[in-house]
Amino acid sequence: MSGNKKLCKPNNKHKESKRIVSGADTVIVFVHGILGTPDHFTELTESVPAGYSYVNILLPGHGASVDDFIKSTMKQWKSYVSEVIDEMSFTHENIYIVAHSMGTLFALMEAARNPKVKGLFLLNVPLRPYLHPRLMLPLLLVAMGVKTPGNDYVNGIRAEYSLAPDRNILKYLFWIPNYIALFNEIVRIRPLIRTITIPVYVLQSRKDELVLRSAYSDLNAPKMKKGWLKYSGHFFYDRRDQNKVKHYFTEWIGKIK
Repeated sequence: MSGNKKLCKPNNKHKESKRIVSGADTVIVFVHGILGTPDHFTELTESVPAGYSYVNILLPGHGASVDDFIKSTMKQWKSYVSEVIDEMSFTHENIYIVAHSMGTLFALMEAARNPKVKGLFLLNVPLRPYLHPRLMLPLLLVAMGVKTPGNDYVNGIRAEYSLAPDRNILKYLFWIPNYIALFNEIVRIRPLIRTITIPVYVLQSRKDELVLRSAYSDLNAPKMKKGWLKYSGHFFYDRRDQNKVKHYFTEWIGKIK
């Protein structure tokens, strides 16, 4: 995958960003996945029309240390997303959510909870999680901060990982409760999808290392449009698929009233 670009720009240091437009009635909220970063959406936020507000959030426990992540919980992540959505509800009539991986679960929850959520744009919905063996070593290299010059695949994953490297491998055992909570949320969300009646765009990666392809068949809602990212994995997008994401995002944005 040499020479391919990322949707994200890895030098933003994993900071939350926002643009609140005075008098705007529409806001787009971006929600990253577990261990992820707002940087995942940098090029998409740059495509948000000038008349719309946006908030690109950083979930609690992300963007800092492994210890901070260990102390954070699923409950905190869900609550934070709901707080942002509710805050935006006071000043905007229409809320649209763009999300990746675990963030897509929160987006679906908010669509079912808050009537001001009018549309979703979802990337790699993790309804059938698994771990492909080819991802194990790259994840370890990234988590421990091992440099991999010239390796686009590993460096692409590194750009999606928002925690500071930590070589104390025992600490990663304390991530288990958060991943168990994530699996429980996935089970809870599956039947919810069929009840979502707002427009939803979904793009799944055909080479996803964390989500089975069978998840595609679980994605059924009355106004859902689905597509494949044929050349990409869960984190690293081939340039052709990067362009496809931007194309579909622009199309989705164009249908916002």
